Amino acid sequence: SGLSGFEAAEVAEAASCLAEDLCSSEDDGFEDLVHEDNCVLVSGDESPLLAARLGGSTSGGAATDATDGPSIHLTVKSSAGDTLELLVAPTITGAELKRKVAASWEIPPSCQSLMVGAWVMGESDSLCVFCRPGATASTALVLISLDIVLQDLRKDQTLNKRVNALAVLGRLNNRGNDQAVAAVCDCLCDTEEDVRHQALRALHSLAAPGDTRAVTVVCSQLVRAEPAHRVTAIRVLCNVADVGCERALVALCARLEDISVDVRREAVQALGKIATKGDECNVRRICVRLQ
Repeated sequence: SGLSGFEAAEVAEAASCLAEDLCSSEDDGFEDLVHEDNCVLVSGDESPLLAARLGGSTSGGAATDATDGPSIHLTVKSSAGDTLELLVAPTITGAELKRKVAASWEIPPSCQSLMVGAWVMGESDSLCVFCRPGATASTALVLISLDIVLQDLRKDQTLNKRVNALAVLGRLNNRGNDQAVAAVCDCLCDTEEDVRHQALRALHSLAAPGDTRAVTVVCSQLVRAEPAHRVTAIRVLCNVADVGCERALVALCARLEDISVDVRREAVQALGKIATKGDECNVRRICVRLQ
């Protein structure tokens, strides 16, 4: 399945919690796994384990009794409770299904783990492998996995890999994910300007309001040499700092003296969003700029 031990535990827990829900659909794949002997086999190392649970046997990872048939009504569910209804061919592969999910939910295929019933669907696995022969309906669960993307953020990876991985994290909109936020914050210390800029953009989508670590690292970006980077940092700060956040207010007030007019303008606008109404100290600082 390609999952780490930690991910495998998450998968098992998710399967257990959602088993009742997954079994509720007509002709559901999970129900088939539990109640239909020898209806499912998978390829590779998992085949003996699955065969043992079903009371059958495998032969070199051979396919199941399932054959091509009518389209399958597939209900795809996310761990967040979203639902996607698809009409797919029985032979659709895991890779093809991930692309359909990506097109609808903007979850990159590299971040998806697909489960049909209690089993992980591999990239080359066909849906019919997990269904009873002739089944016309099934259910799949999509779990988000960041392992591959986070590996591409390591400093020993190429510049393009790091930038692309940050772009993927930004598209996930998985706000409040501590692991992702920590990895992106680390990238703000990267020596490459492109990586730092993309990290800011990703943090805008990932950090939850009031995240103190995010506020701290974004404030540190307000002294970077590139004016465009400082402008982006101010915009991100508006998204992650709570109203009245003292650290953010001090950093923004310092930018009122910035040599770049764009940065000064952005700082004034940000103060209007973060400063508490009636804050005399910040009112005085802004009034100085009006003289």
